[in-house]
Amino acid sequence: MFSHLSFLISHFSYAPCPVPCALIMELHDEIVISPMDQPVIQYRIWSLWERKFTSLVILSLTLGLMLAVYHFTGKTHLAVGVGILLLGSVWRLFVPMQFELSAEGISRWTFGYRRVIPWSNIRSYVIQKEGILILSNRTRYPLDAMRGIFIPIPRKYRIAVQRRFFIFLEKQ
Repeated sequence: MFSHLSFLISHFSYAPCPVPCALIMELHDEIVISPMDQPVIQYRIWSLWERKFTSLVILSLTLGLMLAVYHFTGKTHLAVGVGILLLGSVWRLFVPMQFELSAEGISRWTFGYRRVIPWSNIRSYVIQKEGILILSNRTRYPLDAMRGIFIPIPRKYRIAVQRRFFIFLEKQ
């Protein structure tokens, strides 16, 4: 009986963390940290410079559609309106943004305005090559990419951000 007790004492030890009500559990030299103890990940991204080819393609397509509208209608204001609508739908590509992943959720700063997406509001996500698409439904639909929120991630932060999503969302 005492051998089982000494085994438990030697392999499971609890130590208080700096954050209240959080515990670190050591199990066979592996440390498991609660989601509230995860360090904050902060990064700035300006997709115009990060994805130059994509930006060039979008600007070229917009200019081409504006020229096509002007050619077929002969009205400058319609061509400018089409350009404004198309560029307005991808405005996030042209402005620098700052992201922060913390225990609170995902924060995005644009022009000094902060928007927080709590972890509890994220029902599912899709990891893509350039970032993560956040979805509000658990079931996937064909047009989810149009309704979701895309979080661009610089290459050097991809693994850390993907781990953070796993820690906060897969454990729910």
